[in-house]
Amino acid sequence: MRSGLTTCGGVGRDLNGNWCFGFSRALGLCSSLDAELWGVYEGLATAWSLSFSRIIIETDCRDAYEMVAHGNPRQLGSSLLSGLIELQHRPWEIQFSFVRREGNVPADIMAQLAWRGYPEYRRYMEPPLEVSDALQLDMESLLMQ
Repeated sequence: MRSGLTTCGGVGRDLNGNWCFGFSRALGLCSSLDAELWGVYEGLATAWSLSFSRIIIETDCRDAYEMVAHGNPRQLGSSLLSGLIELQHRPWEIQFSFVRREGNVPADIMAQLAWRGYPEYRRYMEPPLEVSDALQLDMESLLMQ
């Protein structure tokens, strides 16, 4: 597992693929798995704070997917994983989905925004210009399915 300076980011959309929110955060030194788990955590926490009651979390990291969707994260003992467990047990519907890396481009771009002057957690209620082309391409691919 690689470690280094990392970020996380994500995009929340409605059932039609329209933008609801985005987020980015610089994490500092941690593993790529931890960065993915932070992305899941921040996505869930943001969705909860915005009163979403049904959510699908997509990740392109197989290990993170297995951990949150099928595993027992308690065995790792991390406070981040304790927070994930607490969020998962709130009164809402959560589904986890593993997606290919190219299906996660908007989230990757949101993560990169943390290195562009916004290192702390930042919520976006409107899509930043940097992600608009990727959102459009992603929407087009959704419509073709």
